[in-house]
Amino acid sequence: MQEVYTLLRAAQVRFLAVCEGNQPHLYPFDAFRFHRGRLYFQAGRGDPVSRLLRLNPRLALCTAQEDGWLSVEGSAVLDSDRETREALDAGDDAELWYLRNCSAARYTADEPPKVWRI
Repeated sequence: MQEVYTLLRAAQVRFLAVCEGNQPHLYPFDAFRFHRGRLYFQAGRGDPVSRLLRLNPRLALCTAQEDGWLSVEGSAVLDSDRETREALDAGDDAELWYLRNCSAARYTADEPPKVWRI
Protein backbone atom coordinates (compact mmCIF):
# COMPACT_ATOMS: atom_id res chain seq x y z
CA MET A 1 0.00 0.00 0.00
CA GLN A 2 2.82 2.41 0.83
CA GLU A 3 4.33 1.83 -2.60
CA VAL A 4 1.03 2.66 -4.33
CA TYR A 5 0.75 5.83 -2.25
CA THR A 6 4.30 6.83 -3.18
CA LEU A 7 3.48 6.35 -6.87
CA LEU A 8 0.31 8.42 -6.52
CA ARG A 9 2.17 11.27 -4.83
CA ALA A 10 4.96 11.22 -7.43
CA ALA A 11 2.56 11.38 -10.36
CA GLN A 12 2.47 14.50 -12.48
CA VAL A 13 -1.23 14.07 -13.27
CA ARG A 14 -3.91 12.27 -11.18
CA PHE A 15 -7.53 11.56 -12.06
CA LEU A 16 -10.38 10.03 -10.07
CA ALA A 17 -13.34 8.44 -11.86
CA VAL A 18 -16.69 7.84 -10.17
CA CYS A 19 -20.05 6.79 -11.59
CA GLU A 20 -23.53 8.19 -11.72
CA GLY A 21 -25.70 5.37 -13.02
CA ASN A 22 -24.01 4.23 -16.22
CA GLN A 23 -22.22 7.55 -16.78
CA PRO A 24 -18.59 7.86 -15.60
CA HIS A 25 -17.38 11.21 -14.29
CA LEU A 26 -13.67 12.08 -14.24
CA TYR A 27 -12.04 14.63 -11.92
CA PRO A 28 -8.47 15.85 -11.50
CA PHE A 29 -7.55 14.95 -7.95
CA ASP A 30 -4.69 15.59 -5.56
CA ALA A 31 -5.86 15.00 -1.99
CA PHE A 32 -4.29 11.60 -1.20
CA ARG A 33 -2.84 10.64 2.20
CA PHE A 34 -1.50 7.45 3.76
CA HIS A 35 -2.58 6.72 7.34
CA ARG A 36 -2.61 3.52 9.42
CA GLY A 37 -2.02 1.33 6.41
CA ARG A 38 -4.87 2.84 4.40
CA LEU A 39 -4.85 5.09 1.38
CA TYR A 40 -7.15 8.08 2.04
CA PHE A 41 -8.44 10.92 -0.05
CA GLN A 42 -10.77 13.73 0.85
CA ALA A 43 -13.54 15.62 -0.85
CA GLY A 44 -15.93 18.31 0.32
CA ARG A 45 -19.28 17.19 1.71
CA GLY A 46 -21.14 18.97 -1.07
CA ASP A 47 -18.72 18.04 -3.86
CA PRO A 48 -19.92 15.83 -6.70
CA VAL A 49 -17.26 13.23 -5.81
CA SER A 50 -18.67 12.69 -2.30
CA ARG A 51 -22.27 12.76 -3.50
CA LEU A 52 -21.59 10.18 -6.21
CA LEU A 53 -19.52 7.91 -3.96
CA ARG A 54 -22.37 7.77 -1.47
CA LEU A 55 -24.60 6.45 -4.29
CA ASN A 56 -21.99 4.09 -5.75
CA PRO A 57 -18.63 3.55 -3.98
CA ARG A 58 -16.90 2.07 -7.06
CA LEU A 59 -14.05 4.19 -8.39
CA ALA A 60 -10.95 4.24 -10.53
CA LEU A 61 -7.77 6.28 -10.21
CA CYS A 62 -5.26 6.88 -12.95
CA THR A 63 -1.94 8.70 -12.92
CA ALA A 64 0.47 9.73 -15.63
CA GLN A 65 4.22 9.82 -15.18
CA GLU A 66 7.16 10.20 -17.53
CA ASP A 67 7.90 6.47 -17.54
CA GLY A 68 4.39 4.99 -17.31
CA TRP A 69 1.13 5.10 -15.44
CA LEU A 70 -0.68 3.69 -12.42
CA SER A 71 -4.24 2.39 -12.54
CA VAL A 72 -6.31 1.63 -9.40
CA GLU A 73 -9.82 0.16 -9.40
CA GLY A 74 -12.00 -0.67 -6.41
CA SER A 75 -14.24 0.89 -3.78
CA ALA A 76 -14.19 3.81 -1.38
CA VAL A 77 -15.34 3.72 2.24
CA LEU A 78 -16.38 6.85 4.13
CA ASP A 79 -14.45 7.21 7.41
CA SER A 80 -15.87 9.59 10.00
CA ASP A 81 -13.55 8.53 12.86
CA ARG A 82 -12.66 11.64 14.87
CA GLU A 83 -9.05 10.56 15.53
CA THR A 84 -8.44 9.92 11.84
CA ARG A 85 -9.98 13.27 10.91
CA GLU A 86 -7.66 15.03 13.37
CA ALA A 87 -4.59 13.09 12.23
CA LEU A 88 -5.25 13.96 8.58
CA ASP A 89 -6.23 17.58 9.31
CA ALA A 90 -9.61 17.14 7.65
CA GLY A 91 -11.56 20.39 7.67
CA ASP A 92 -15.13 20.65 8.92
CA ASP A 93 -16.47 20.45 5.36
CA ALA A 94 -14.22 17.55 4.29
CA GLU A 95 -15.17 13.91 4.02
CA LEU A 96 -12.45 11.29 4.31
CA TRP A 97 -12.62 8.20 2.14
CA TYR A 98 -10.24 5.23 2.05
CA LEU A 99 -9.69 2.60 -0.61
CA ARG A 100 -10.87 -0.96 -0.04
CA ASN A 101 -10.96 -4.09 -2.18
CA CYS A 102 -8.83 -2.46 -4.83
CA SER A 103 -6.30 -3.65 -7.33
CA ALA A 104 -3.52 -1.42 -8.56
CA ALA A 105 -1.26 -1.91 -11.54
CA ARG A 106 1.86 0.04 -12.53
CA TYR A 107 2.54 0.02 -16.26
CA THR A 108 5.76 0.93 -18.04
CA ALA A 109 6.92 0.39 -21.60
CA ASP A 110 9.90 -1.74 -20.56
CA GLU A 111 8.48 -4.15 -17.96
CA PRO A 112 5.42 -6.26 -17.35
CA PRO A 113 2.85 -4.58 -15.06
CA LYS A 114 3.43 -4.72 -11.32
CA VAL A 115 0.15 -5.51 -9.51
CA TRP A 116 -0.98 -4.95 -5.90
CA ARG A 117 -4.15 -5.85 -3.97
CA ILE A 118 -5.28 -3.09 -1.62
